[in-house]
Amino acid sequence: MHRKIVAILVLAAAGLLMLASAAPAASPQDIYNDYVTDGRLDGPYTQTEIDAYLNDATVRQYGDVGTLGSLDALLKGALPYLESGDTLSDALAKAAAGEQSGRSRFPFTGLPLAALALGVLGVVGGMALRRPA
Repeated sequence: MHRKIVAILVLAAAGLLMLASAAPAASPQDIYNDYVTDGRLDGPYTQTEIDAYLNDATVRQYGDVGTLGSLDALLKGALPYLESGDTLSDALAKAAAGEQSGRSRFPFTGLPLAALALGVLGVVGGMALRRPA
């Protein structure tokens, strides 16, 4: 009898631990609804939840096109900062400020301008060295 009670208590404790470890994740609809409410994201969403939102077909089909466009632009701008380890609020602030995380475009080095100058010099030089007919 004593062993049955201990076994039942151990199984109940294991079941409670399994249930307690499952954290409730935000659905793509939760993220959309949060943004629709006041035009900003208030929840502490993870990168996985944001990726799920960006790839969700249901929200795309039934959501407002204008809202989806602005929310998608906001989240896609914040995604590089989330990947570097920032929290969502920090990533959104950096994306709104327009900070660059690394380089998103190739910087101007002057090489195209030098190549153009050499090309023009070659054409002009070729015309100068031309034999009169």
